[in-house]
Amino acid sequence: MTGRCVCKHGILGMKCDICPEGTVLGPDGCMDESLAQSFPGSCSQLHCKFGAICKESGGRSQCFCEISCPPISAPAPVCGSDGNTYVTSCQMSLFSCRYQKPVTVRQQGPCKPGGIIIGAEDVSPTAGPVRRSTVQKTTLDQYESKSTRDVSHSEQFYLSTGPTTSKT
Repeated sequence: MTGRCVCKHGILGMKCDICPEGTVLGPDGCMDESLAQSFPGSCSQLHCKFGAICKESGGRSQCFCEISCPPISAPAPVCGSDGNTYVTSCQMSLFSCRYQKPVTVRQQGPCKPGGIIIGAEDVSPTAGPVRRSTVQKTTLDQYESKSTRDVSHSEQFYLSTGPTTSKT
């Protein structure tokens, strides 16, 4: 354990309270500023993306996600272009709108586990095993090699050392 928080996707900082530029922290994580606050002016001056619609009130405009998904009676999973599996395509569209991220249906059905989407390819996250241990590996032939942290003397040193006497 590191003692650090595990942040939601896109949130940074030791306390998970920092969002990338152009986004603000909301109850569901980082979201586009246009979804979190209203701006002075009309909807013609505000560009809403990924299914969000603009509404005006009192000389101010704001983007809203009004996507309403029906209750799920039978799941129809889809694999999104971000590599995540969504219960339905509507849920994927809602995610895309709320987080202001371009997510489209890549394929019907769940995504392949462990794959990262790069263009139209599935790529394994690691090309091969990664050695994480820093312990020095030795064989019988390497028995005499010691780590630089070993400060003990050889057995011969202790056997040849005798008591010291002072010269008077």
